[in-house]
Amino acid sequence: MGSSVRVLIAEDESKSFEILKRVFGKNNWIVHSAMDGEEALTMLRETPYEILLTDLNMPKMSGMELIGRVRNEVPPQPLIIMFTAYRDVNIKNRALELGIDGFFTKPVDFNNLFACIFKGLKNRRKNKRKEACSDVFQAPEDLDSIQPPFPGVAIVVSTGGPQTLKILFDSLTLPFNASLFLVQHGPDWVLDSLAEMLNSKYEFPVQLAVDGMEPKESQVYLAPGDKHLGIDPETFCFQLTDDPLEHFLRPVGDYLFRSAARAFGKYCVGVVLSGLGKDGALGAKKICDFGGQILIQDPKTAVADTMPKMVVESGIPHQVVALDRMAQTLLKNTSSLSNQLNEMGIPD
Repeated sequence: MGSSVRVLIAEDESKSFEILKRVFGKNNWIVHSAMDGEEALTMLRETPYEILLTDLNMPKMSGMELIGRVRNEVPPQPLIIMFTAYRDVNIKNRALELGIDGFFTKPVDFNNLFACIFKGLKNRRKNKRKEACSDVFQAPEDLDSIQPPFPGVAIVVSTGGPQTLKILFDSLTLPFNASLFLVQHGPDWVLDSLAEMLNSKYEFPVQLAVDGMEPKESQVYLAPGDKHLGIDPETFCFQLTDDPLEHFLRPVGDYLFRSAARAFGKYCVGVVLSGLGKDGALGAKKICDFGGQILIQDPKTAVADTMPKMVVESGIPHQVVALDRMAQTLLKNTSSLSNQLNEMGIPD
């Protein structure tokens, strides 16, 4: 890494900043400081930084608010590392939901810190190359050539996910004439627990997707932690990959949406629920390109409204649905798609 790497440290304790500055200075990196979250946000808007290190508690704007604002308002996106004296797992999970790339408690282990940074910078460069060629596949001219065994519903949710999914699934009744594929942003242990909790609560099966597994109708499959969830367009079996992070996340909804579009074509429904950031918008466009349909949670009913709003701002065709009516809308749409497949002689 050369001297072009720019680091911004948001830290109101001068002693802590000086220690970090000396450590980063050994790599000849350019290091700047901000004494609070507001100052850091202003600096990031004015000058591109590759790395942001932020404390949790700061004057004027906390580290949590800073992370959320940066992820939604600052291009290009830096790597974001949080460091704090607090060891509360709820703080770490909240920071992960907002999109951090690393979390460290004080005193910071600098070997682990730099390992995290180097890995993050490497992944970001791979991700840029990946995004540059993300549209290499095009929809076939004859969309009727895509004939899946049943409709596929691809869902992405982030901040507020568990309570959002509870409201959705509480009104979802059997049969729902489709297979549901779900991306919830979060670490692997959170997703394991979520799948177990949902499976114990509802009459339809909810399970983590497994590589090579063949999905079935009226079942829900959750992307596991640190794996992108794809669907083979020939066999319709799951493909779990270690492909580069997107939006600094894995799993991510855009990856699932692109894959579901190829596999299910016009029999694909994409659903963007509550969340910060922009995940889902690019993938939603791909679903529309393949003739599928997009439903978004009414931003007014979302815990975090940024993800559904990004679909609105993208200009692609979509239907806005209040969360308490989302299940009813899904059931109606998937039933119609299933009937279309049956009329074509496609078996259930």
